[in-house]
Amino acid sequence: MTAGTIIIGAGQAGAETAFALRKLGYQKPIHIIGKEPSLPYQRPPLSKTFLKGEIAPERLLFKPAEIYQREKIRVLTKTEAAKILREKKTLRLKNGENLAYDHLVLATGGEARQLNIPGASLRGVHLLRKREDSESLREAAEKEGRIVIVGGGYIGLEVAASLKQKGCDVILLEAEPRLLSRVAAPEISAFFQEIHEAHGVEIRCGARLVSLEGRDHVEALRLDGGEIIKTPLALIGVGLCPNTGLAEEAGLLVADGITTDIHSRTSDPFIFAAGDCANHPSRIYRRRLRLESVQNAIAQAQSAAATICGCEKPYIEVPWFWSDQYDVKWQMAGLSEGYDGRVVRGEMGGRRFSVFYLRGGFLIAADAINSAADFMAARLAIAAGVFVDMGRLGDESCSVREALGI
Repeated sequence: MTAGTIIIGAGQAGAETAFALRKLGYQKPIHIIGKEPSLPYQRPPLSKTFLKGEIAPERLLFKPAEIYQREKIRVLTKTEAAKILREKKTLRLKNGENLAYDHLVLATGGEARQLNIPGASLRGVHLLRKREDSESLREAAEKEGRIVIVGGGYIGLEVAASLKQKGCDVILLEAEPRLLSRVAAPEISAFFQEIHEAHGVEIRCGARLVSLEGRDHVEALRLDGGEIIKTPLALIGVGLCPNTGLAEEAGLLVADGITTDIHSRTSDPFIFAAGDCANHPSRIYRRRLRLESVQNAIAQAQSAAATICGCEKPYIEVPWFWSDQYDVKWQMAGLSEGYDGRVVRGEMGGRRFSVFYLRGGFLIAADAINSAADFMAARLAIAAGVFVDMGRLGDESCSVREALGI
């Protein structure tokens, strides 16, 4: 029996790589190395249904234990990798054990970004990345009944919606002039601010946090203008830092994530990277991207597994994302950064509309609010690289598929 494949990281990308290998007929040993005590589980529900207590922990699991046993995938929980010995094709674990590999997959994900300000480590200041984070936040919110959320991105808004629905008083602080300013048009920002405020969430844009106050437990937040907001509970939701330490120490190329090619291969031909930690070249956007999404993790993992099995499958898919807030399903196709034109179809007041983003006349992204048909049409059009007539796209007497020429 040969060394096989070792996967560092027990998240979406790690689990997907293992099962994709078996689906492709890979017969060698597979090890998944995970820090947490659980088998690989889903993370999107941590800010939504799991945070609200609507699903049990076991429903987060990708697969039950017997499936891993049947597929002969060994999951080492509560285990950390210490060092990659590339010249020996060996992984050293922190417990001192050495594991040989034929191929190594880095699915190390990332850590929730912490703020470098006074009081950030006080008790009562939460981050959200792991299952235990969500459980701890839910328990604290139920006890305190009040929370200040720092960050008006996906996580901050989803947590605000979830905790408000549980009866919690919620204040959300965003440093930028509007919500979601880095990823969406002003129409989307305005829509979500209106929705949250209608549910009783207090939104404060342009609110820059300078410190968290308290002795050993947070008692208040101080803004740059001197204002004090009292609270016994805070969530910092300001993004993610990719886990690249192992790769850097091993001498792999790293630049905003672990650098890969379109087959998820790193600068070492026997080492791959997938998921939140990986930075890949996009043929669609003609630049390198590091994406934090389920779709990205799955596609990169499948690409890595295919290359390991000798049947290369390049990763050239259109990125897509989703967010659930209250009764709103927000689906995003593509990346809107750098757009020079946009078209809105539908009415914001009707809670069913879409924003299409164009650059040089070509569709590059779309935000669809409760409009799955627009989302699917946009994905196809972005992949096809179609030139779009903005006037025709804005004419709602014409179907979106006709307007996009697909």
